[in-house]
Amino acid sequence: TEGDNVAKTSIFLLFSKFPQTGDFSIEYFEALYIVLRDSGISSEELLKGLGNVVSSLTQEEFSKSFKVLIESFNEHSDNSLYFVELLSIYWKFFQRDSPDSIKFFINSLSTVLLNFHKIFHSQGLIHILHSIKALLVEKTWIITQYGLELIITLLSKTADSLLISNNIHSEEIYQSLTTTLSTILLIQRYRLSNRHHLIISLFKSLLACLSKRQHNGILSNSINAGEKFSRVLTNLCEPS
Repeated sequence: TEGDNVAKTSIFLLFSKFPQTGDFSIEYFEALYIVLRDSGISSEELLKGLGNVVSSLTQEEFSKSFKVLIESFNEHSDNSLYFVELLSIYWKFFQRDSPDSIKFFINSLSTVLLNFHKIFHSQGLIHILHSIKALLVEKTWIITQYGLELIITLLSKTADSLLISNNIHSEEIYQSLTTTLSTILLIQRYRLSNRHHLIISLFKSLLACLSKRQHNGILSNSINAGEKFSRVLTNLCEPS
């Protein structure tokens, strides 16, 4: 019931405020998070609690648990939404003075690309795009040239997947895709001087998603999607 879920959330948040007071590993909190999410509890409050736990980890503990999370996603095909929610929390706590932060970010992007079939056409993909956009704004130091190219590859795979078919998430995915691309054009344009072919290819896919010749689906009938494309195209054409 709703009352039970409120009580479970409150208990989780209470435990997460004092993660070092008991013999609880980060894996324990992650497993509990998945169980609570699977029971229908919203991620918003739970992620705040999990953030408290992750922020309390030492650098060694952070590195170890991050590697375990990446390995688990490679090995399991279920709970993909919960994986990207957990991943986004680790991304928030990447530290600039850590020698592993950039490497871990690249590794996680590669893992998402490798397992794209598990999250396409889903809320998980929307969540990962939102998290990438936040990193582009809040942690610009973590975006290397290679990392940016991996992000653009992810955006291209997303656009190509929308060409194949649409579902109830397609319009929101398209919106997240275009806003993330706009952020790249605004903040990382200087890295694109020799990568115009990647951007042009992505724009072709974005435009094709709106074409009824491609498929008469949600996007081809969406005024909102058309407006999003127009906006990101304007951003591309604006002088740097």
